[in-house]
Amino acid sequence: MEPMRQEWLELYEAAGKFQKLKPWEWLSNIHLFGVRCPWDQLTGYCCVMGSGKEVYGLAVYLGTEGLQTVLDLLNGEFSGDPLFAQHCYMLSFGSRDELYPEEYERVKKLDLSLNGKRAWPSFRLYEPGYVPWPLTNRDDIVFLTEIINQAIEVSLSYRQDPDALLEGNGERFLVRIPVTGEGTGGTEWTSEWLQPDPADRPLEPSGRAVVVDELRMLKAQRAVNGDAGVWEVDSFFIPMPIEEERPFYPTMNVIADQETGQLLHYGLTQRSEATENLAEGLLTLIETHRVIPTRLVARHSNLLDELASVIARFGLISRVEPQLPAIEEFQQSVGGKLL
Repeated sequence: MEPMRQEWLELYEAAGKFQKLKPWEWLSNIHLFGVRCPWDQLTGYCCVMGSGKEVYGLAVYLGTEGLQTVLDLLNGEFSGDPLFAQHCYMLSFGSRDELYPEEYERVKKLDLSLNGKRAWPSFRLYEPGYVPWPLTNRDDIVFLTEIINQAIEVSLSYRQDPDALLEGNGERFLVRIPVTGEGTGGTEWTSEWLQPDPADRPLEPSGRAVVVDELRMLKAQRAVNGDAGVWEVDSFFIPMPIEEERPFYPTMNVIADQETGQLLHYGLTQRSEATENLAEGLLTLIETHRVIPTRLVARHSNLLDELASVIARFGLISRVEPQLPAIEEFQQSVGGKLL
């Protein structure tokens, strides 16, 4: 649903108050706290930006997976490119020439008066596999407005003792919870120290086995008459966006022979179609050559989980291995980034 003019105005008003407060003068990116969505259980985990005097604003990491991403980044445990892993709202303050054309047009339509080097707020959605894009969905607009307003409240409450936000030791986090006010029907907010909910995951489900034609697999299974070597399987982003209505980064899906380095299958798809492409490639290889690999190896267990139906049908030995030498050599040649 398209946001209405009043909802946009409320978002810009909240951003203006946040900018005027300058909470980055006492909060840093380690002072994480959450805001619960008023209409579902999704929690946005807030990270105030600006203490490093480079980027000023607020990053809101969505759900437990989003929180884990920022924790890995802060702890130096993240591998790969954050651009392809972050799932967050990003409020940032910059100059006019940093805005997308549609963002500048919106400021004009709302008749806002903005002047200065960091006076122009942008509101963008970062999603794995997509180019960062201006918010357009009404629910995103309304939720981010609530988040910014609650971030102001938290910032003021902890101005004198910001490190009190660290009392949960990375296991529990202060979360602002909406409750319906008695007798008023309006929304009031309370604070609770909560552990992240494992079920609070806004990203597409991982570990979901793709559906593969059982009859086709049965025929291929009966035709198998030998073994091949170790086959590596992986998907990774190609950092060259495909220009559509919302530009996205394609994934390269690869199956390679570990010993010879030969590419056995490769396909370029959207991220959501990556596992289906790999399952199709794996089954086609078995059908065509009538062999199965002695071992199927992947960098992440969730990829093997998603290929579970093929793995189970052919009784494949599968294993997670951190290094995939054949695929990594190919990956470097095309400039791919880890998922």
